[in-house]
Amino acid sequence: MKVRASAESWVEVVDAKGQVLLSRLLRPGDLVDVHGVAPLRLRVGNVSGTELVFRGQPVDLAARARDNVARLELN
Repeated sequence: MKVRASAESWVEVVDAKGQVLLSRLLRPGDLVDVHGVAPLRLRVGNVSGTELVFRGQPVDLAARARDNVARLELN
């Protein structure tokens, strides 16, 4: 999974084992590769400033967001 920030965004990713793979503030231009055992649970703190690609496909964070925060699980 790839996470790219176009604006400051807080992102947390937890794998199926409960291991925190990513939990930090991303700055504009940051690109992070995250590898872990699916399902991956995510919280994204600035949906409009974050792009997510999972298994080669973009993920529509806006469709899963409330107040510019998305909580989702990817398998």
